Amino acid sequence: MNQWNYLRKLWHSWLRLVVTVIAVLIGIACLVAAIVELVMQDWSTAAAALVAGVPLVGTSIGHFYSASNEPTMTLCTSEAEIKGFMHRFISQGSAIHIASYRLSWVRGDQSMETFLTSEVARGKEVTIFAAGPDGFTNHLGTTGIRVLTYPAGLAEPPRFTFLNLGRRGAEKIAVAREGLPNHWIDVYDDKHHPQVIALARAYIRQVETLA
Repeated sequence: MNQWNYLRKLWHSWLRLVVTVIAVLIGIACLVAAIVELVMQDWSTAAAALVAGVPLVGTSIGHFYSASNEPTMTLCTSEAEIKGFMHRFISQGSAIHIASYRLSWVRGDQSMETFLTSEVARGKEVTIFAAGPDGFTNHLGTTGIRVLTYPAGLAEPPRFTFLNLGRRGAEKIAVAREGLPNHWIDVYDDKHHPQVIALARAYIRQVETLA
């Protein structure tokens, strides 16, 4: 992973929060200093501290609340990291819908196929939307996985994994964007992103009708 990707990964994990907290503390220190200078009647210094502190605190708090409503972002720079993410994410759900089209992360990987079939064996519902049908999708269907193929001629759909369809308060969707080595996966939940969840739910219902 190059240094830029490393910094982006840190920024979306914990670095952004640390920077925001430090900025708020600096802003508060400026405001305290302004109050002290006002008491001492040093008007010019107090004004300078206020000019520095007020925007810093306001911007930092606004950025904090804005960031809290963003999706959780994960950067994968290899196939192994993508598959590791899928393992962790799918394990959280009781009903899983995967729109993958080519299923490149499962084809030729016996461990991923075994993982999906083991989830079915534990009583989970696994539905896959993919191109086809072909020998591989037919094989997955025999393992208990529900495989729905897109109609012929359909443009390549978005790639996502939806958990817990219909379980309000527990629904999550992971949306893939960009390709390797900068493969970002954004996770939305129904608490912070109800519109995204509603759109994904409607998409799944529509594709199930067409498939």
